[in-house]
Amino acid sequence: MSSTPTPAEQDAWIKAVMAGDREAYAKLVEAYQHQVWAVLAAYCRSEEEIEEFCHLAFVEAYFRMGQYNPERGSFLSWLMTIARSRLLNEIHRRKAEGERSLRFLERTAAREPAFPDAERTRLALRRCLETLSPEEAHLVRSRYFGSETSDQLGARTGRTAVAVRRFMQRIRERLRLCVKARMAAEEA
Repeated sequence: MSSTPTPAEQDAWIKAVMAGDREAYAKLVEAYQHQVWAVLAAYCRSEEEIEEFCHLAFVEAYFRMGQYNPERGSFLSWLMTIARSRLLNEIHRRKAEGERSLRFLERTAAREPAFPDAERTRLALRRCLETLSPEEAHLVRSRYFGSETSDQLGARTGRTAVAVRRFMQRIRERLRLCVKARMAAEEA
């Protein structure tokens, strides 16, 4: 890990970048990437996501270098503002996407049932979901309502993507058997 540059080094690198020196920008990236990474890690779901936002922040900062004004704050603060802005835009995009998905699900659920026992099956599934452990319920919500991938869930839970898929398969099978048993019990 590189140490934080002195103000004189930083100013010299910034002037060199503005003059077209890409090697000077590489020095700025090396000096600050760990700090940007650490801040983004608190908000991202995976290492890949952290890396992506870190990269986007540095790319955007490079192309906006002419807008940097040291009188308004430090280079690191300016860089963090760019990184945070990128991250907030993505969070808003995901939220809007989630809201669209939720509206679609609500409209779909409000329609006439696709098969005669659809409502009974939904109620049985809802009751079966309540029997899951907190960890299982969280995984199901994250996967099917939060749209997280097996890779993302694995990274967050310390499992491999394959292990997550197998675990989810076992949960789905238990839910299928539970729904079937509840439906049979209601008919009896």
